[in-house]
Amino acid sequence: MFGVAACFVFVVLIGLGTWQVQRRAWKLDLIARVDARVHAPAVPAPGPAEWPRV
Repeated sequence: MFGVAACFVFVVLIGLGTWQVQRRAWKLDLIARVDARVHAPAVPAPGPAEWPRV
């Protein structure tokens, strides 16, 4: 019984570790995209004629 529980815990921990690695990659990509937008040159705001398309 202990072996089955240990295997189950091991599988759960491996799954959580994999999820954390994937989450880290997603967050690093998100941070890079936000950083690129923050440092991008400013663009003029759309005029009232373009508001329906925004």
